[in-house]
Amino acid sequence: MQKKLIDTNFSGAFVFGNEKAGGTLTFVTNPFCKHCKEFYPVFLKLVKKYSDELRINIFFDIDLSRDDLDNRTVHVNLTNIYINSENKIEFLEALSGWYDVQGYSEDKSVWYQKYSKYFGSSENALAVLKGHEEWVSSNGVHFTPNIFINDTEYPVQYKRADLEFFIPELLSEN
Repeated sequence: MQKKLIDTNFSGAFVFGNEKAGGTLTFVTNPFCKHCKEFYPVFLKLVKKYSDELRINIFFDIDLSRDDLDNRTVHVNLTNIYINSENKIEFLEALSGWYDVQGYSEDKSVWYQKYSKYFGSSENALAVLKGHEEWVSSNGVHFTPNIFINDTEYPVQYKRADLEFFIPELLSEN
């Protein structure tokens, strides 16, 4: 049986598409997740194609109690890009760029230079991330990428890349 969301309050998410849409697509990711990186181009295609018809939410799966400064810094920087950019598409591009340099051997300095103008106080970003951590935890999400259509988990047995074929069905139900 598919998991249902317990906490359907998406107000703390990074939001794209139509905030007032009846249908939602929610993507739970981690900037260091290899499988998320592989799925991300499909996700971006969905954002482009369905941003008029769906509210698209992104939550980071983060454990703020982990003593890992690099991990926290990247989450804070990405969150600040979302908070401080006027055009939220910059966040999507920054996340895409991050996935390209996420490996340990990669030179990340170009990425940092490109987006550093958005880095600000970690306080606001950490408050947002705390909300993400609580949302992910209250919904019992234990892996990334995890995808929910409205309040129902996208079936694990289906390929992530096939998600785009299910969206029209979802839209016709609403």
